[in-house]
This record gives sequence, structure tokens and C-alpha cells, in this order.
Amino acid sequence: MEYLMHCTKPVACSLACLVFLVSCGGSSEDKVVEKTFKKQEATTLKNEGTAENATEKARREEERAEKLRKNAAIKRLMKLETALKKAEAEEETFSMAEALASIAEMGKDAEAFAAKIEAYLGHEDVDVRCAALSCLVGIQGKRSQSRLLASFKDKEDMVRVAAVRCWRKAGIKDVGPVLAMLDDFASDVQYEAVKAIKVAGADAAVLDKLIGKVSELDGPAARLALALAFEQKDRIGGHAAIVPVLVELMDHQDPRTRLVSVTRAHKEKMLYLAIAKKLADLMGDDPDLDVRKKAFEVLGIWAGGAAPAYKPDAEDDELRKAARAWSAWVEANATKFSK
Repeated sequence: MEYLMHCTKPVACSLACLVFLVSCGGSSEDKVVEKTFKKQEATTLKNEGTAENATEKARREEERAEKLRKNAAIKRLMKLETALKKAEAEEETFSMAEALASIAEMGKDAEAFAAKIEAYLGHEDVDVRCAALSCLVGIQGKRSQSRLLASFKDKEDMVRVAAVRCWRKAGIKDVGPVLAMLDDFASDVQYEAVKAIKVAGADAAVLDKLIGKVSELDGPAARLALALAFEQKDRIGGHAAIVPVLVELMDHQDPRTRLVSVTRAHKEKMLYLAIAKKLADLMGDDPDLDVRKKAFEVLGIWAGGAAPAYKPDAEDDELRKAARAWSAWVEANATKFSK
């Protein structure tokens, strides 16, 4: 110990001391390490004539704190790996996923575990595979791109969702593979793909491709894509470029998506002839009462009160008759709308 107190290489001595203490264990280990560091640093500062240098003191204090943090991280990773192995041996997949999630939270401090993740990425349990993906991204970030791509092809929806979500969280800007995931049959995968495209800051070409697929997406993804189109309208040609998409979404199989589309048309002041015609059609044939009400409300506001009567809850024949009257009104007042 006397040698350590007068060592001219405090870093080497400190590391040696850390290794010794880690191997010994003990509940007061961190306190012992901290006390040893303080003694060594005080001696070194005195010998180098920097005992009164506040900047030097602060630098060394930061260095000491970082070494203590890394030491604690090493111990935590060891504990989590032990818990993971125990859960694996007992075939407790929920506990395995929990351990992997905890390792993921350690980020780069768990780099030593990166080489061991592959076994869990291919595990038979879906939750374990999902947790392993989060763990991989938590540790490696953008370096996990190639492995995430492989999971885009996983047979389970949950894993593909997790893979696309991890792609976004890793900050990967390549949207090509994500665009392809818009064709996935799982609604949640589509939704995560749109979110990834949004976060990546897609250019006009990518936005055009996204808009071209909007009507094919399930409700949640379609609505998010529509919102993104409006956010980026100045990059894709303004409102006029969105009109065809909006008209298509008013025919979407999901009633909420139809309602959102009608509402958005009014909010964005989309007074286009194609939209007005579609609103009149919805008043006559949309099966959802709320959609019919909203279509009448919007078109009525645009008409300014000088238009045919309409009752959204009328019988089918009356609805169709009123809708035809509204369609005729739209044609007669086409100059009120942009083409």
C-alpha cells in the first residue's frame, strides 16, 4: 500500500486496485475504492505541485468518478448475465426478456455482451427475440443495421414490428428497407414503418412513394401518413398534390380514417372540386352515420347555407335522393372550388 501511495503512475495503480477489489467483492467495495482513489489522487497532486490547481482537481475528480461508474457497470452486467443464464436454464422466457431489456438500458456500457446477443436473436420465443433486438440496438446503435434487416423477414409480426421500431430508435437514415415494409400485411408493422420514415426526415422522392401507397395502408398507418403528407406539403407540391390521396382515403375501409380525412379536408381548407364531389357522395352512401354527419357539416359550411336540405340519419332512399341534390349543387357551383 505504501508503494501505491507514492506511485508515479496513478492510473495503472488505480486499475490494478479496481481489479483486486472487484475480485474480492464485499458490500463496502465502492467505498473502499473511493477512499483509495482519494488518497492516491491527493498524493499525486501534491507531488506534481498541482494541489491548489482547481481545474486539475476537477479533472482528476471526473476521472475518478468515471472509473467508479465503469466499475459499477461491470458488476451490473455480470449480475444481469448471471440472471439471464439462470432464466435460460430454467426456461423462464419472461425473465430472459427482462434481463435482456435491462442489459439494453446499459447502452455502450454493455458492449462486452454484444457478441453474445446472436443466440437470443434466434431464440424460439418471440418476446426473447424482441428483447434481444432492443438489446442489440441499445448497445450498438446504427451498427446493428444489417442484423435488423434480417429480422425484417421474421415470420412473427411482433418481431418485425420490434425490428422496424429499433431501426427508428437507432437513428438509421436509410429509408429504402423501411419503405418496403409498407407492403407488410401487419398493421403495426406498417405504422412503425411510417414513423421511421417520418423520423428519418424523408426527401421529396420518398414522400412521393409514401403518398402513392397511403390508400393501401391500414387505418392507423394511413392516418399517420396523411398527417405527414400535410406536414411536408410544401415539399411535394402543396395541397393540390394531396387531393387525390384525400379522396381515396374518404373511401377507406376504416370508418375512422374516412372521418379523419373529411375533418382534415375542412381543417386544411381543401376547397377542391374533387373533394366537394366526394363529400356529396359520402352523404348518400357512407355506411357510418358519423362520416355522413361530418361530410354534411363540412360541405354545408362551404356552401354557406344556400344548399339542399339533408338529414344524415334518414332512410337509405332519402339519403341517396338528398345526395343527388347535393351533387347537382356542387356541379352548379363548381366555380366556388379549385380544380
